Amino acid sequence: MFGKNAAVVIANPNGFDCNGCSFINTSKLTMVSGQSRMSDGAITGFKINNDLTSDFIIHELGLYANNTNDVDIISRAIKLRGELQAKQDLALKQGNDYYDYTTGRSQVKY
Repeated sequence: MFGKNAAVVIANPNGFDCNGCSFINTSKLTMVSGQSRMSDGAITGFKINNDLTSDFIIHELGLYANNTNDVDIISRAIKLRGELQAKQDLALKQGNDYYDYTTGRSQVKY
């Protein structure tokens, strides 16, 4: 991210393999193993994938968000094999249905 700090949201239904990931100029980082849901051009939530290939894996070289105030990692399963750093708030959230971006809570949606 170049320029002023920004909130960054990365959603990937295939999961993440992070090995030396780093972020700068990011005020809030949200990484989700799922598909985004939007309303009127704004993110409302995420459908979390429930298959075994959509895990969030942090490998030996880690994930560094030392200058990021808020880091949220949301996935069906999170595997930590390396270091994970954030400046202030760090949340690891596991679930396999729906994550409401506006409330920050997981919920079952049928």
